[in-house]
Amino acid sequence: MKRYVFDSSALISYLDGEPNSEKVADYPEEINDKELDAFLCVINLG
Repeated sequence: MKRYVFDSSALISYLDGEPNSEKVADYPEEINDKELDAFLCVINLG
């Protein structure tokens, strides 16, 4: 089973529609459609 861990800055970039957000755009739909596990990293060092 696939599992995804999102970096908080990547997710914020996606939600704000920033230039590189298309790299993240397909993952939420795939996770939802296939009922996969997804996690959000809450530790931010930068």
